[in-house]
Amino acid sequence: MNNQKGFIQIPFLLQIIIYLAILSGAGYLGFKQYKNYQTETDESQKSAIEIKQLKKELEILRHKEEGQIQTAPTVSYRISNQLKEFIDFLENGLVDADIQCDVLANFNNIRAVHSDDPKIKIGWPDSSWEEQKNKCRSALSPLFLKHASLVAEPELQPLRKILTDYFEQAKSLGFYALDGGYEASIIDGRSRAIEKLRTEAREEIIRIKRLYDIRF
Repeated sequence: MNNQKGFIQIPFLLQIIIYLAILSGAGYLGFKQYKNYQTETDESQKSAIEIKQLKKELEILRHKEEGQIQTAPTVSYRISNQLKEFIDFLENGLVDADIQCDVLANFNNIRAVHSDDPKIKIGWPDSSWEEQKNKCRSALSPLFLKHASLVAEPELQPLRKILTDYFEQAKSLGFYALDGGYEASIIDGRSRAIEKLRTEAREEIIRIKRLYDIRF
C-alpha cells in the first residue's frame, strides 16, 4: 500500500513541474512581448516628437524666407515717394541753382577782368548782369525751405548727407556770386566740389534704385 501511494505522488509532482514550466514560459513570452511593445511605443513616440520638431523648424524657415522675400518690396514702397522728393530737390533745385550762380560768378569775373574792354560792355551789358543775378537768386531761394523739409528714412540718409553737402556748396557759390565775387580760383574750386557732389548724388540714387528695385 505504501509503495502505491509513493508511486501515485510522482505523477502528481510531474504535473506540478510541468504546470510551473508552462506558467514560466507563458510569463516569459508575455514579458518579452510587453517589452517589445514598450520599445515600439517609445520609438513611435520618439519619431512623433522628431517629426513634430521638424515641422516646427520647417515652419520657422518658411516664415523667414517669406520675410526675406517681402523685405525688398516693403522697403521700396516705404522709401519710393521720399526718393522722388530727393531727386526733385537735386535735379530741379540744386542743379539749376548751381548752374545759374556759376554763370553769374563767371559773369562777374569777365566784367572785373575785362572792365576796360568795350566789347565786353557791349556783349555783357549791365541789364544782362542784373538778369543773371535774378536767375541765381530765384533758383537759390526756394532751396532753403526744401532742404529743411528733407527728412530721410535710414536707407536714404547717405543720400541726404550728399545733398546737404551739395546744398552748402551751391549756397556758398551763390552768396559769393551775388556779392559780386569774381576770383577765378575760388569759383573754380567751388565748381569742382559741386560737380563732384552732383555725381555722387546721382550715383547714390542709381545704387538705391537697383538695390530696392525701384522703377520710376
